[in-house]
Amino acid sequence: MHERFWSSHLNRVAMSGKLIGVREDGEWRGFRAFFEPGKSRLPYVSDFRLDDNDDWDRFLELSGEEQYMARIKEWGEKTNRTNEELGLTPSEYYTTSIIAVDPAHQRKGIGSVLDDFTRKIAREAGRPLHVRIHEYILPFYLAQGYRLIATPTYTLVGSAPFKVHFLMYDEYGQKKDA
Repeated sequence: MHERFWSSHLNRVAMSGKLIGVREDGEWRGFRAFFEPGKSRLPYVSDFRLDDNDDWDRFLELSGEEQYMARIKEWGEKTNRTNEELGLTPSEYYTTSIIAVDPAHQRKGIGSVLDDFTRKIAREAGRPLHVRIHEYILPFYLAQGYRLIATPTYTLVGSAPFKVHFLMYDEYGQKKDA
C-alpha cells in the first residue's frame, strides 16, 4: 500500500508542476516534484484518482477525508502566512518538493542528481529555488548550497509540534548577501 499511496500522491502533486525522474537499468529509481514560478504544490484535492489504485480511497477511509482536507487547508494557510512574513513571493522563484528514491537505491546519489537537475533549471533561468523540508533531511540541502531562511514550528489538527525548514537556493542572492 505504501508505494501505491506515494505514487498517487506524487501524481496529485505533479498535476500543477513537473515530475522529474531518474532511470537506471530501465527502471525508475527516483522522482522529484518541481514547480515553475507562480505554480504551487496544489491541487491537493481528495477526489483525484489513479486507475486501478484504491489505496488513496483506503487512505481517506483510514484518515477521514474531512480531517485530511482540513489538515491540508490548515497547512496551506500556515505556510502561506510564513511566506508572507518572510516576504517570499511564489511568482519570483521555482519551488520543489519531495525527492522519493527507491529504498534499495538510496545513498547512491540519485537524490543529488535530482536536486542538481532542478537547481540547474533555476540557475539558467536566473531564479531562486525554494524548498520546505523536515529536520532529518536538512544536512543534505545545506550541503547542496541552500540557505536556511526560517524554521517555524507548526502544529496541525491532531499533530504534535514539528519544525519545517524554509530553504532557498539562490547563488545570486548569496553573492549579494556576502
